[in-house]
Amino acid sequence: MEHSLLINWMVGVNSQGDAFRSLFHTGAAEIDLPPCPQLSPRASIDGKLLSISPQLFGALKFNQDVQVMFDARVYNFSRLEKDGNFQLLKTW
Repeated sequence: MEHSLLINWMVGVNSQGDAFRSLFHTGAAEIDLPPCPQLSPRASIDGKLLSISPQLFGALKFNQDVQVMFDARVYNFSRLEKDGNFQLLKTW
């Protein structure tokens, strides 16, 4: 099933150490989840980014501060392949 992902990364840190993040990409991914993922959040998610460009792949693969928002939860890429297959791990 197709789901929306919001991908952001850190653009700066203030003097108190708070990170400022910027939306980098809004995209879609094929993810196989139960009918209501909000009721059963997962520690990891496997899927495939749809229509990933070489530029987007490079930016996501080589930037350490990338976060992915999915169903109001924050995840990090633990695996991202050139064909768009990925695994997300929870940060909460």
